[in-house]
Amino acid sequence: MKVRWGISTAPDFGNYRVVLSTDQNQVNNYFSVPALSNRTETRVFDIFNQATIETTLTDLTFMNTMYYAKIYEKDTQLLINQGSERADLSTSFNVISQTAPFIQDFESTFGWASDLPWAVTTDDAGDPGHSATHAMEDSPGTNYPENSDRRLVVQVNTLAVPRPVLRFNNKYAFETGSDFGVIEYSVDNVNWSTVTGITGNSNTEWVSKEFDITPIKSLNAAYIRFKTTSNGSTQLDGWHLDDVEIYNNTKALGIPLVDDVEVDSISRQYWITGSYEIRSANAHSGVMVWALPPAGGSYNYLTLSGLLNLTNAPSPFISFWVKKADGGTGALSVEASNNAGLTWTPLGQPSFNGTNYVNYIYSLTNHRQNNVLVRIGCYSPYGNTYYLDDITIADSTGWTGIEDFAGMTPTDFELSQNYPNPFNPSTTIRYAVPNESKVSITVFNLLGQEVATLVNDIQPAGYHEVQFNASDLSSGVYLYRINTVSSLNSKQFTSTKKFILLK
Repeated sequence: MKVRWGISTAPDFGNYRVVLSTDQNQVNNYFSVPALSNRTETRVFDIFNQATIETTLTDLTFMNTMYYAKIYEKDTQLLINQGSERADLSTSFNVISQTAPFIQDFESTFGWASDLPWAVTTDDAGDPGHSATHAMEDSPGTNYPENSDRRLVVQVNTLAVPRPVLRFNNKYAFETGSDFGVIEYSVDNVNWSTVTGITGNSNTEWVSKEFDITPIKSLNAAYIRFKTTSNGSTQLDGWHLDDVEIYNNTKALGIPLVDDVEVDSISRQYWITGSYEIRSANAHSGVMVWALPPAGGSYNYLTLSGLLNLTNAPSPFISFWVKKADGGTGALSVEASNNAGLTWTPLGQPSFNGTNYVNYIYSLTNHRQNNVLVRIGCYSPYGNTYYLDDITIADSTGWTGIEDFAGMTPTDFELSQNYPNPFNPSTTIRYAVPNESKVSITVFNLLGQEVATLVNDIQPAGYHEVQFNASDLSSGVYLYRINTVSSLNSKQFTSTKKFILLK
C-alpha cells in the first residue's frame, strides 16, 4: 500500500506524522498509538525529511481490508495542524482461483491470499502424515499472537464438482475451548458460514480431516477460509496445513446401514467424518465410538458419505445412541436432505443431560426418495465433547411371519426381535417353544416398571407370535421379556430385548 501527500512549505517544519488504521476513529487523533488486536490495526510513524511525500507499506497485517489514513504536520514549536482529509485505502486481495478437483501441497506457486503471519515454510519437512516438504503455518517459528484473528483464503471453481468434499492434513495446538482454528465458506467473499472450529491439540501429529461443502457446489467462484482466533491468555503453536483438497464425492449407500463403530475401516466408509474420530472409549456397545474431540463453531456434523435411495422403503428411520463425554447438557441437530446435501431439514433438535447414553430415533418417511443424505450434529461452540455409537439407518420391512414355520418344531427356546421396529402403534413379537411350557411375556419401561402383560399361560411346542398395541404409551424405548418353564423337564429360559415406539 502506498500513502502519498503534498509537500510542506513551512519554514519551521518539524515532521510529518502518518496515522493509519482499520478504525477510522483512530486516524482523527494525532496521539493514537500503534496497536494490533483482533481485526483492528493502527500504525503510527513520523517522517522528519520535509522532501519525503510518500511511503510504501508492505507489512500490513490484514489483506483485503479497508485502512484509513491521515497526515499531520508538527512544527519546531511543537504546534500540530488539524491533519489532512482522511484517505480511504484498501489492501490487496490477490488470489488465483483453483479449479476443483485439486490438491494444494504448497510445493510450488499458489494463489492464496493471507493475513500476516500466515506463510509457507519447511519447518514440518520431516514430519510423517503430510506431503514433503512445505506446509502452511499460521505463525511460523513462534506461537500465534494474542487476541488474534488471522485469515487464509482460497478462491475455488467448483463447476465440475456437484458433491464437493474438503479434505486436508493438519497439525494443531490451541488453548482448549478458548483459541480455535476455524473453517468457513462463502459464495461472495462477504457473507461467511462456519463449517467447524478446531481446538485443543493433535499431540504433534498430522491428522486428516474432511468436511462436506455441498453448499458451494457447481459455482464459478466460491471461497474457503481458514482462520486462527485467540484470546488474551495462553498462546500455543497454532495451525499447520497441508495437502488441501477438494474432491467430488460419487458414493452411494444402501440400507440397512448398521454402524457399531467396531471396525474402523468399515465405519469410515459410511461417513464424511468432519471433526469426529474413532476412539476406544466408554462405548454403548463394544469398545469403540465416534468421538467428537473439543471443537468450535456451532453444530459439528457426522455426515453420511453416500446418497441413499429410500424410494422403496415404506418406513425408513435413523436410530443412534449419544452421550456427553464429560457429562452435563448436550444438544443435537439431526438433519436430512432430499437434494444431496444442498439444503437440510431438521428431524429433531433435542437436548439431554447426564452421563448415560441416550437413544434417539427419527422417522425418514418424509424423505422416501432418491438423493437422500442424513447427518448428526453435536452442539459444541466451546469445546464440548460427545460420543456417538450404534447408528442404524434402516427400514421396517422383510419380516418373516409365523406361517413360514408351519409344521416345524423348534429345537430350543428363542425370543426374536419384534417387527416392525421402530413401530407405531402395533408390533409383532415372535418366540419359539421346543416343548409344552408355561410362557410369560411382559413389557417394561426403562425404569423397570411393567406396562403390559402379553402372554401368561401354558403353550404347546412350536413357533408363536403375539401382537402388542402401544397406543396408550408415549414414544420411547421399551423392553420385552420372555420367561418360560418347560413342562417336560422344568428347564427355565429368560430373554429380554429392546424395541422402540416412535409416534
